[in-house]
Amino acid sequence: MTFSRASWTPRIAYTALTWVLLFFAFHVYWYLGGSFVDPGELPGLPHSPVAWTFTVVVAAAFPLGALVCLTIARGWARGPLACATSALVWLGCALLLLRGGPGVLDDLTRATGLLPNGITGLSLKDTTGHARLRWSDWTIDAYFLAGGIIFGLLAVRHRAQQNHSRRRNTIDPRDTSSALPPSTP
Repeated sequence: MTFSRASWTPRIAYTALTWVLLFFAFHVYWYLGGSFVDPGELPGLPHSPVAWTFTVVVAAAFPLGALVCLTIARGWARGPLACATSALVWLGCALLLLRGGPGVLDDLTRATGLLPNGITGLSLKDTTGHARLRWSDWTIDAYFLAGGIIFGLLAVRHRAQQNHSRRRNTIDPRDTSSALPPSTP
C-alpha cells in the first residue's frame, strides 16, 4: 500500500493528536492516583503567582496541542491560521525535544556510570524522588522525545503542504506560456 504525499500530513497530525491524548490521559490517571509508569512525586498546588501562571500555561498546552493537531489533520490550517498553527507546532516540537532529549541523555549518563549525577549534576533522588533509575524514567523521557520527533515531522510536513498550496495558488491555470518551450529567433 502506497500513500500519496498529501496523505502523510493528516496521518502525522493524527499520530501527534494520539500522542497528546495519551499524554493527557496519563496525567489524569497519575493525578487520580495511578502508578503504572509512575512519574515519581507529583507537584502539589502552586504557591506563587509565577507557579500558578506556569501551571495554567502547561494545562492549556494539552487542549491547544490537540486542537492544533486536529486543525492540521482536518485541513483547517489555511491562510492566517496556517502561520499561527505552524508556530505552535514548532514550539511544541522544541519544548518536547528540550524535555525528552536531555532526559534520555541524563538517564544514559546515570545508567552507564559516566556521570553518576547525570547531566544536571543533581542526584536521582533530587530529580525524581527515588533512589534508583527505573524503567518508568526511561519510558517517560523517551515518550517526550518521541513527541518532539512527531511534532517535528508534523511541522515539516505542514510547512511543505503550505508551500505546495501557495505555489499551486500562484500559478494561473489559464497561463500556458510557462508550459511552452522558449522560442528561438
